[in-house]
Amino acid sequence: SGSFAAAIRTSAPSGIDIQLMNADIMRLSSKFMNESEFLHQPEADKKGYCYMIWSAKEAMYKAYGRKEIDFREHMMVSAPDFSQGDLYFEGTLKKDDISLSFTLFCKQFDQLIMVYAVQK
Repeated sequence: SGSFAAAIRTSAPSGIDIQLMNADIMRLSSKFMNESEFLHQPEADKKGYCYMIWSAKEAMYKAYGRKEIDFREHMMVSAPDFSQGDLYFEGTLKKDDISLSFTLFCKQFDQLIMVYAVQK
């Protein structure tokens, strides 16, 4: 993303995503967020939250490693706990007979957000 890059190495299937938060992601959020994810959206930082969900789903998609995934329909991100600086939360990918669970970690640096997903 921009001049930034990220890498991850784990023994489990994993994916990582890094984004510069410079685009208006809010207008695209209905294409990748489902209704329950909108319910957990904080009033204080809607843009940051949308980027976090987008990056989490990108990281899960990369960990899954196959195509034909609808981010809104096949992926779900649980409500994160915003009371701590670094965020750990859960994600799932369900399509047909595939059901995968992920632990997600999110870190924000100014206008940069990074999320990695490790399959459980």
